[in-house]
Amino acid sequence: ARQDVPALAAEVVRLRADNAEWEAARDAYYASEQRLAREAERLRAELAARPTRAEAYRQVADELALMQSVEPDHRHAAGLYSAE
Repeated sequence: ARQDVPALAAEVVRLRADNAEWEAARDAYYASEQRLAREAERLRAELAARPTRAEAYRQVADELALMQSVEPDHRHAAGLYSAE
C-alpha cells in the first residue's frame, strides 16, 4: 500500500493540472460569450438608432420634393463665380 502513495500523489497532481486546464478553458469560453453578448447588444443599439427603411424613404422623398419645389437662382450662382 505504501508503494501506491507516490503513484497516487502523482495522479492527484495530474488531475489538478487537468482541472486547472479545464477551468481556464471554461473561463475563456464564458469571457468569449460575454464579449459576443456585448457586441450583439452594441449592434442592436446601433440598428435601433438607424431609421427604418420607410423612414429613410420618407426623408428622401421629402428632400426630393423640397429640391423640386425650389427654383434655381441663376443670378446668385453667377454672382458667386463672378466674385472670384
